[in-house]
Amino acid sequence: MFKSIDILTVVKSKFSFAYYVHYFIVFLVFIVLVLGYLLLTAPIQTTQFSNIQQLASMGQYPQTQSLASSLLQQPQINKQQYFRLIRAFQYEQRAIQHYPALDPEHRNR
Repeated sequence: MFKSIDILTVVKSKFSFAYYVHYFIVFLVFIVLVLGYLLLTAPIQTTQFSNIQQLASMGQYPQTQSLASSLLQQPQINKQQYFRLIRAFQYEQRAIQHYPALDPEHRNR
């Protein structure tokens, strides 16, 4: 009886609550990374595919258009590639300058 209590106190002193908390946090981080990887490698949905088709037909953003056209030639598009395309589109959208003289609305005035 006394030996089992001694062993139990030794085990409790070696493995405290903080010991388990650290491994639990590492486990949670690992799970989040694995789920993130699985979600990024999943194929895109039909609405996202139609967005890629629209971007491939837009002539206003030539770099985004070429990237979207190259994605459409692939047999399967995953979400990581789709998000890269959307990020490139937003970057090009911010970087492009609109000149009023080239705008069709201002030509008629």
